[in-house]
Amino acid sequence: MKRVEKNEIPLIHSLKKKIEKDGKLCDKSLLKMNTWKKFNYAVRNKKVILYGAGDMLTYFCKTYGMNYDILYAVDQNILPDRKIKKSGVTVYSVEKLYKEQTDYVILATPVNGIDSILSELKNKEISHCFSFPLMEYGRISVRLKIWLARNLRMCAHKYQQQLKIENLVQRLEYMDQKINSMQQRMDGIQQRQTERYLYLLHTNQVMNVLIDKTNDIELKKEQMRYTFTHIHKNSYIPDLNNPKSFNEKILYMTLYDHNPLYTEISDKLQFKKYVAEKVGEKYVVPLLGVWNEPEEVDFEVLPRQFVLKSTRGGDSQKVVIVQDKDKIDKDELIRIMKPWKEPYNNEYYYNFNWPFKNMEFKVFAEEYLPIDELNYFDFKVHCFHGEPKYIHVVSLNPHEVTYYDLNWNKQDFWRCYPPVHYNIPKPDCLNEILDLSRKLAESFSYVRVDFYVMKDKLYLGELTLTSFGALAPFEPTEIDFEWGKLL
Repeated sequence: MKRVEKNEIPLIHSLKKKIEKDGKLCDKSLLKMNTWKKFNYAVRNKKVILYGAGDMLTYFCKTYGMNYDILYAVDQNILPDRKIKKSGVTVYSVEKLYKEQTDYVILATPVNGIDSILSELKNKEISHCFSFPLMEYGRISVRLKIWLARNLRMCAHKYQQQLKIENLVQRLEYMDQKINSMQQRMDGIQQRQTERYLYLLHTNQVMNVLIDKTNDIELKKEQMRYTFTHIHKNSYIPDLNNPKSFNEKILYMTLYDHNPLYTEISDKLQFKKYVAEKVGEKYVVPLLGVWNEPEEVDFEVLPRQFVLKSTRGGDSQKVVIVQDKDKIDKDELIRIMKPWKEPYNNEYYYNFNWPFKNMEFKVFAEEYLPIDELNYFDFKVHCFHGEPKYIHVVSLNPHEVTYYDLNWNKQDFWRCYPPVHYNIPKPDCLNEILDLSRKLAESFSYVRVDFYVMKDKLYLGELTLTSFGALAPFEPTEIDFEWGKLL
């Protein structure tokens, strides 16, 4: 670690003042301040090992790879005798941590997996291990800043003779107490926010079920307005009698436009047949098997790697990715899939997305697409009256979405998730993507055509009539009304 220069001594005092201001520690503007830059400079030579090789690792390397010397990463899903390369970092089996002397381990994993991993590493006598959960919307977790603050306290304690500050230890102990207090407060706030969101979501679903049984269109409109403003935090109340914005018009269509074709293309199994007839079977992810119930899935006939899905998709929760069949718990997979078939567990009863209302339930398996071959997770083409207008790209971190026009000019608006700060290279097969989108979109006033772009293949992911459920706000809001004019 670099020596603390004299001109960095005020950093300790300024950090203390910032911590004392309620909520300022998680303010995004802190990233642009000199305090944060000096902070990063002081620890950037720390050699670290990352635990986790998923989206968090990619995000960590892109955002902080210049500031940290990353020795390697480890992952639970890597076999002991294998290694892979991801984002310029070599990923080994987690067993490597137990065999070698390590420096500092940072957990680049989702928040809900940290406690068990920390306990496991502690049992292996690996003490220098810190949680580094990365949260949605590009924000740095409060826990990261707390870890850095504690790291600074240790650094200051190490160089207290150089700093010649007699009361430094007492002040730093006070800072540590404030940090612990703030961590407890932030944990409580996060827990209450999560509970509130789940409560609103559950209440919304129950209300939709009850309202649907009355078949009252005005009650449905009122519930849509509630979901639009209270749960998804749009800045205006939708006018469903005289729709003008994109979101308003799509919600209007879910109320009144009940074309049977919409159910066909929304069904994840029927969608494959539709695409094969329209543009050819080579663009369809190969099907491995279909079953009426989760208990009927025949794991013996499936290859080592595969993906299980529900015909009533609509969200990423109804997908199970299996990378090694020999390591899975089949009973646990069946337990996960059972809620998929519940009659009210579909998009219709969350936001009145009509095509899902009477959709037949089945479980099917399809070929596993190696994620390591994907440059980016998804290319989604927004088509209006059969013509592509915009493309949004989902990066390997699924909480970063960037919009482009047809000439591949990056747009300065975003929706639901913020854009990446770098330019995404234009795919070589862009013209093919646009041609296929025109053929598939010719029967719809609006549809979103999703693609998986592999190294040497192009697959259709799905056709979506209600992008983000027609509920996610646009930033800025004016884009919502500009899109509405296209529709």
